[in-house]
Amino acid sequence: MIIENRAVAVWSEDSGVDDCRPDDSGEIIVGTGIESKLGLTVDVEVPGKVLVRAPLTADVVHADGAVHRTLLAVMSDAATGLSVFSGLEWRAIGTTAELRVDYLGEPAADAEALLASGSFLGTTGDFGTARVDLRDDRGNPVAHAIGIMSIEKVEPVSWTERGSATFAEFELGDVAVDGRRPGEAYAAITSGMLNFRDAVHGGVLMGLAHEAQNAFFATDTDYDFRRLRLCVDYLRPAPSEGRLVFRSTVVRGGRRLRTVRTEIAGSDGKVVAVATGTTAAAARAS
Repeated sequence: MIIENRAVAVWSEDSGVDDCRPDDSGEIIVGTGIESKLGLTVDVEVPGKVLVRAPLTADVVHADGAVHRTLLAVMSDAATGLSVFSGLEWRAIGTTAELRVDYLGEPAADAEALLASGSFLGTTGDFGTARVDLRDDRGNPVAHAIGIMSIEKVEPVSWTERGSATFAEFELGDVAVDGRRPGEAYAAITSGMLNFRDAVHGGVLMGLAHEAQNAFFATDTDYDFRRLRLCVDYLRPAPSEGRLVFRSTVVRGGRRLRTVRTEIAGSDGKVVAVATGTTAAAARAS
């Protein structure tokens, strides 16, 4: 996620919570066309604590009841950025440096929304860290995330001076890979995947990494796999066009746990991110 905080631009001298909201709705539509397409809204509870909401529609819940991992990634990314930057006492911009999501369960069948509660933990040098707890609106745990943001102090500008941006339509179905080659997968970059800086959105990149590792695990017909964790280290902005290449290798191949490392590169061969995924493995009955 790329985000600007509003510590100076929209917070008053007494840091009243209501002053961080650009309208009277009590909610802020988050980020780019990706967040808007997924229906994300956010309440700033107090500085450094946010609650991001997303409706659980048929588009984001699979037939087996599992929620689309791209939604979890985008919500974790948004809650991380918003909690970090709302917790700073000075205006800043920044990008996601690392995002780790631990998968705990699936939403209840009658759940209508997913909630991501973000808490600012603190800063170390030019980096801010936040913790995100994701639950359905029935209180069931779905995931837990830790995110690290690279932050840069900037001069304040007013909300109206920030202007507006137009984004292409995001389609969740575009978060897909071609994994027909052993150890490799490919994904086409669409304009709807891009963020403010014309690079692939970090949450979408994590979603694509998840799909690439799924394709990699699918080549092992002797085991069933249950995803436990995915961590993405963002090394540089992903390109705005062409395709992404995912190259996966096993770094731990035990009988109960498997860890896979996936390098993500643009068409020019430059590695833009590294994803590390851990799964529980169970031998299939013969």
